[in-house]
Amino acid sequence: MSDDELGDLIRAARPGTTSRHDPVPPHALRVLEEIMADERPHRAARRGSRRRRLVPLIGSGFAVLMVAVTVVALSLFNHAPAVAATPPLLQVTPVSGSASQLLAQLGDKRREASGATSTAVRGQAVIRFTQWALATNIGEDGEIESSQVEPTLWETAFQDDGSIHKRLTVAEPFPGDKTEELAEPGTLIDETVLEPGTDEYEQSYLPPEPPTDPDEVGAYLASLWAYESEPTLGEYFNEVVNILNNRIVTAEQEAAILTFLSRHPALQVDGRTTDRLGRPALVFRATDWQPGLWEELLIVSPDTGQILAAETIWVGDDRTDIASPSVSQYFAWERTD
Repeated sequence: MSDDELGDLIRAARPGTTSRHDPVPPHALRVLEEIMADERPHRAARRGSRRRRLVPLIGSGFAVLMVAVTVVALSLFNHAPAVAATPPLLQVTPVSGSASQLLAQLGDKRREASGATSTAVRGQAVIRFTQWALATNIGEDGEIESSQVEPTLWETAFQDDGSIHKRLTVAEPFPGDKTEELAEPGTLIDETVLEPGTDEYEQSYLPPEPPTDPDEVGAYLASLWAYESEPTLGEYFNEVVNILNNRIVTAEQEAAILTFLSRHPALQVDGRTTDRLGRPALVFRATDWQPGLWEELLIVSPDTGQILAAETIWVGDDRTDIASPSVSQYFAWERTD
């Protein structure tokens, strides 16, 4: 890979000045895979190589690039087992109705709500979510050595004085996880305070204000995408994750996003489930991002139309560290109207 190509990849990752503990933006995963494959950016589905050596899902865009170069894991992890435990797949009950109809109806429900969707902690507006993400260690021979993860709880609090407090702690493990290898839940991993008047948050994290017109959502989401190719539905799902991780959206904005996604011909519905935080939900699926390797889930409340969670599922056949299918990442937001 030439210096120019590497420079293009780094710029595409939009690393900014993020902390190494920030959740990786979905677009950075594609950049990382391109670096590991030593190829110029293309739609991954068009590439001939079947070897997928690494998709770690922890760290900022810049940290992900550093993982690709140095092949390291977070210091809180203990020695990882050869085969990683992953969360159980969601248990789903089929539902009647097409994916398009069901998600459009949820968009209508969301539109009926009012106000911002956020969690109030200590009287402040807060973005709060749990993340589980697989971190994979690669040996010098390019083979997977081990995979490990710590569940994490993220809080971004927007204070009255204009400062922004970002806090990362160890979350409760999923049922069946190897708890003896994990830090105690509540352990502080990282804490950052952005002082009032600085534009660091906007430059490094904050997506632009989402539109409220469904007809404008496609162009908006595409503008967040770092490549010239038209985003797939799975990539649209990933950009929605990026938005909800970093911005408090209104019900009207969220309704516009759901309505736009409901019109996509690749949209599928799995059925009803209970999400990782014990909430009833409907599961929608996208299989058009790296078909045969990854599938993306968007998990929505059937009662309010609020987006509750998102998951990434590995469905490939060339990894030895996890089974197929396996959950490789999930986000579960705690939000109130």
